[in-house]
Amino acid sequence: MKINNLLLISQLIALSSAGLIRRDNSDKCSCSVNPHNRKDCGYYGITESECVKKGCCWGSTDVNGAPWCFYTASGGKTTDCNNNGNEGKSCEVDIYKREDCGYYGINKSGCESRGCCWAESNVSGIPCRKDCGYLGITKNECEAGGCCWAESETEGIPWCFNQPGKNIKIEKEAITIRFLKPEGWSHVNLWAWDAEENNLYGEVWPGKPIKDLGNGWYSHTFPKDIGYVNVLFNNGVDQTKDIRGIKSSTCLKLFNDNILNTVDCGLDLAMCKISGKERVQCGSDGITAEQCADLNCCYNELAGAPSCFYGSGQPKNTAAGSCNIINPLQRTQCGEANINEKECNRKGCCYNELNGAPSCFNHGPNVPSCIVDVEDREQCGQNGISQNSCESQGCCYDPNAKQCFKKGAKPSIGGGDCVYTVTDLETSETGMKAILDLEGRICQKYDVDFQTLDFEAKFETDTRLHIHVQPTDIKNNPHNVDMPAAAYPFEIENEPLNDLQYSYELTNGQNFQLQVKRNDGSVVFDGMSFIFERQYLELSKKIRSDASIYGFGEVLAPYKRNSQDTQHALFNADNATPIGQNLYGSHPFYIEIIDVIGGNFDMYFFMGPTMDDVVKQYYKVIGAPALLPYWSLGWHQCRYGYEDIWAVENVVANYKKHNIPLDTMWIDIDFMDAYKDFTYNPNKFPVSEVRKFVSDLKRIINIMLI
Repeated sequence: MKINNLLLISQLIALSSAGLIRRDNSDKCSCSVNPHNRKDCGYYGITESECVKKGCCWGSTDVNGAPWCFYTASGGKTTDCNNNGNEGKSCEVDIYKREDCGYYGINKSGCESRGCCWAESNVSGIPCRKDCGYLGITKNECEAGGCCWAESETEGIPWCFNQPGKNIKIEKEAITIRFLKPEGWSHVNLWAWDAEENNLYGEVWPGKPIKDLGNGWYSHTFPKDIGYVNVLFNNGVDQTKDIRGIKSSTCLKLFNDNILNTVDCGLDLAMCKISGKERVQCGSDGITAEQCADLNCCYNELAGAPSCFYGSGQPKNTAAGSCNIINPLQRTQCGEANINEKECNRKGCCYNELNGAPSCFNHGPNVPSCIVDVEDREQCGQNGISQNSCESQGCCYDPNAKQCFKKGAKPSIGGGDCVYTVTDLETSETGMKAILDLEGRICQKYDVDFQTLDFEAKFETDTRLHIHVQPTDIKNNPHNVDMPAAAYPFEIENEPLNDLQYSYELTNGQNFQLQVKRNDGSVVFDGMSFIFERQYLELSKKIRSDASIYGFGEVLAPYKRNSQDTQHALFNADNATPIGQNLYGSHPFYIEIIDVIGGNFDMYFFMGPTMDDVVKQYYKVIGAPALLPYWSLGWHQCRYGYEDIWAVENVVANYKKHNIPLDTMWIDIDFMDAYKDFTYNPNKFPVSEVRKFVSDLKRIINIMLI
């Protein structure tokens, strides 16, 4: 009966199709190979066209570790079938007896590379269906999407397909499950199956990534490619009946041993029992109950109060969230309706004017994006997944690395919440001084904010600007005392000012902003956050998303650094080749974000204009490299693992015996007592013997011991 239905539909739809004809070959050319038995024929990241061009078989699979590009059943290539075993085989096959050899959309070269025949045909009744749905789609869902439905027993032929001339693709919606954890129960299992009853497994509360919504409610969203969800409440001993066949987002509650699914996710929750006066609006005016639920907020219509509102204990605002909220329904009002930008910033909120939406609004959740460091990427899908398959799962695809990875949520690095106001401004031809007063919202990110700061900008040369910021009460803050001038090996020299190549401006009564420009108006440094606390300082600057950044030396990282919302802490790890970390030294020649635990802001800006000029101007401040000691240019003997001082003496003696020049003898860290600095192992490197050895080196052959 199913075949008759198929033929009936085929006769009603006349299609112009490309005929893919299988030769009358033996099974040696077959690409029907169990995924567990496939032999890899490609390489990581190979595309379908590249695979077929190599003469290999192609077939996607969910079996972990199974290749998508593989050899035929006999272990050979499809191209071998063209030359071996096809002699006398004919492509003259009755059109109604042709056996499909390819897949929808295959071209002539791809067909023939499989050892198959190619012939175009306009004969009606040849089944050639273009997929319209997804794995597990039902007849009602198919027809509701404007597609045709007819079951088929032929493998690879879709049951839900497009009408002639149409190109519809019905996408399966993600399913969000919210559940109320029964009191005293330890586990809730959320499992997923595909349409063929294969268990895709899932998440177990309280493990990640299930979200904690507060007051016993949890939430998890399944991807688009699952068939249905099964939910099992389990306390480790007893268990209830499960719910299967969940096709859309829902909320689940447990009553005794029964699980009920309901659309009521908020009104009767303890966290949503808030009086009208205490409600904080979630979303904009006119939001629907469904849109409110998408924001994980409570919904209940009450005259004179927001219908969609935050539950008790829910975070309403966080500076770590995003201000990039374009959808007006997702913005929540912060402050009064007519609040201005300055007052909004003092509340620590976002400000952006948008018709039909609050201009001052709370931070939104961090929006997952594809801007993820290579080292931090979490694989999505199996090896060799195509870009379309990757993105259909809601993941990101890097075409250069042939890598599919999950999106990551990065904190917003918008302007800091702390606002200093410029007061007592004094200007001169060689610079300016001012008091910075913390009038806005305090930060207290890790410590107490300084209420007032002394600011000074010095125009030291035409190409060098020096900015210094320190606490006004510097005597009572020993962590912020500058290094004395006598500690520097030389004095930094200023030069007469003739033609300044930069500009820096401050205005009394305005917010402090660290923005340095060239004299043509172009911005050199555009500051964002500015936090000055007793044991924490933070300064960040804006850069283009496509900026080319090099530097931050002595760190294992790509030569060109990732400029898209990444952070690099300057902290020497003394650990061999740690990715993204400094080894022995930090070289902040170009600083994007500075996090320190004390001191003052002491910054120089070099105008160049060429790179050579920048380096020269830089060296005028830090000084030229010291002249190397003469002995360091000679021959060095160094290794790790000298057993004792007598082994070292023996090495030096052998150099002398064979008349080999030796200027420096290294003994690394073996001389230490348990590898503790400033100690000697009393048994293997007794101090008296080491002292005698060093004396002999200097007296006899003038060798340095390190």
